[in-house]
Formats: sequence, structure tokens, C-alpha cells
Amino acid sequence: MSSPQGVEVRDATRADARNIADVFAASCRHAYQDVLPPSQLAKYVPGVQIPRWTDHLDALPAHHHVAVACHDEHVVGFIETRHNPPVGTCTFPGGIVIDGASVGEVTYLFVDPQNIGTGVGRLLLAEGETWLATAGLHTAILWVFSDNLPACAFYERSGWMYTGHEQLDADLWEAGFSVRERLYRKVFKSAAVTGEPLSELT
Repeated sequence: MSSPQGVEVRDATRADARNIADVFAASCRHAYQDVLPPSQLAKYVPGVQIPRWTDHLDALPAHHHVAVACHDEHVVGFIETRHNPPVGTCTFPGGIVIDGASVGEVTYLFVDPQNIGTGVGRLLLAEGETWLATAGLHTAILWVFSDNLPACAFYERSGWMYTGHEQLDADLWEAGFSVRERLYRKVFKSAAVTGEPLSELT
């Protein structure tokens, strides 16, 4: 897979918090304008998310990894992945059971709207999948708002399988909104753990 011209991916640092927050806010406003109610979209404005992301990077939980995509040293996207301690099976809300030695998750993947369609998202997702696979994980999951059809299509093109499970987003439900999300899954071939190309991931 060729990389977008002039874009590099590196580990995030605390100094990236402001730029990550700006990308997060801009991407949410763009992607969720037909998904979330206006009162929720109003939370995604420049500057508001900076304390959240600063605190998050300061106290990044164990087994979490945040990487940023940069163009001319400017952050244009980011991904966060995490993995859980090894277990025989994992049961997720709704009764979805995933077998495997360990399960990882893509918790965030956001790209600045001006860079959508340039390959930045694919590059970040490949970075996240590599990190999870080389950590020895067999399976990864992620959640997508059901009405965010472009994102659903992106993950499906990237080899992620819709499990057929949907549920109400818990945080939004507590806030009084009914927004559904769907569960995606990807199983990594054991060969990928040894560092073979991402084309070997299924």
C-alpha cells in the first residue's frame, strides 16, 4: 500500500494534544452532522476538546497506543488502539462472543475533513492494525455509528466484517438520545504477528 505523499505516521506525544483535539472536533462536525443532534454537535468546536485530550495523553492507560499522521509536521489525523489482557473468550454488550487469545480495539480513528479521500485514513488504520497484530492479538473490534455510512463503507473496504450486532450508544442514551452503533470485527492471520505485510491480514 502506497503512502499519501508527504504524510508520515509517528507516535503521539503530549504536545500533539491541541492538534488532535482540533482534528477530532472538525472530523466529528463533518462526519456526524446527519447522525448526532445539534446540541451534541455543538460540543465539537475548536478549543473545547483540548483539556480532554491533554489529560488523556498525560494518563494514557496501559496497553493503549495513539499515533498521528502528519503532513509537513501538521497533524492531519490520528488513531488510538488498545488491547486487553489475554483471555479465552470475550463477551461484549449484546451477547457477542469473540473467541481468541486476546482481543484488541480501534477506539478512535479521525481524519481532518480536508484530508478525507487522500489515503490518510487507510495509512492510520494500517498502523493500528500492525500495532495490534504485532502485540500478538488474534482479533480486533471497533464500533461505528450505524448512520455513518461512509465510515461503515471505509471499514468494510479495509477488510472489517460487520458482525450483525447493533446497540444504542450508552453515553448518548444517558444524555437522552437514541443513536445506534454497529460492531465490526477483524481477525488477524497468525502470519501478520511475525511482521508480514498488512495485505496478509484478513
